[in-house]
Amino acid sequence: MQFQLYSIGGIPVRLSIWALLLVGWLAFRNADPVSGIFLALGILLSVLIHEYGHALVAARYRLQPSITLHAFGGYTLHQP
Repeated sequence: MQFQLYSIGGIPVRLSIWALLLVGWLAFRNADPVSGIFLALGILLSVLIHEYGHALVAARYRLQPSITLHAFGGYTLHQP
């Protein structure tokens, strides 16, 4: 299950339910849930920046990319 979050420069970004579970798990595994949330959001943001690089190259070649973030990283899909 995925949720469409937004589009960056016409590139849709989706969030998997597993990414939300990662945020929840990191938030409540320690005594300080705020630092766990910031850790999870930092990881997701760094993965988003990385995948956006792939998506920019695909967009340059007009392959209509899309980005999906999930618990163990992310991936960029595009037309063949």
